[in-house]
Amino acid sequence: MKKIAIIAQKGGVGKTTLALNFSVAAELEEKRVAVLDMDEQQSTFQWSAKYRHADGPLFASSKAPDLGKQFKILQENNIDVVFIDTPPHAPKTSEPVSTILKLADLVIIPFTPEILAVEATSKTAEAVHEEKKLALIVINKGPLPHHEKAVADVMEAAKLYNIPICPHIIARRSDFEKSQRLGKSVVEY
Repeated sequence: MKKIAIIAQKGGVGKTTLALNFSVAAELEEKRVAVLDMDEQQSTFQWSAKYRHADGPLFASSKAPDLGKQFKILQENNIDVVFIDTPPHAPKTSEPVSTILKLADLVIIPFTPEILAVEATSKTAEAVHEEKKLALIVINKGPLPHHEKAVADVMEAAKLYNIPICPHIIARRSDFEKSQRLGKSVVEY
């Protein structure tokens, strides 16, 4: 079972949106998928309970002390991939996020083209390097591809952290918000 943690110190960079959409996309690829919502707001879990009426990923609320037990249950139920939606904290300042970082097989770091988000990424990147974790920066809420200068600027800023960057930028689109209101991921919308 692959454990994919979506970690960023900054709130509002799209951790929950990525968890929702990546999990449904993996399910559509015929993977057995679970999402553990560890954020105090419980947005992922609440979305699944309130809006999601389709078959698909298993959504559950979780706390760091329960992770080992939950991973065991998920593995016993033949889950292929678990996405972990984390609270907005740096791994070094939050025991739950530090625990998740240690247990993850892959860390996805959402990166938005805002100066405060760019600066906040440094603490997450530092923790990823210290733990020698496989990681990927995903540029989220980014400029549209035809804004070449803006795209180049964002890619250059992301290179500061010496972590591979996903070559596909996820642009800021209203489709993400609209699909969530319908209980769907953007790939189903």
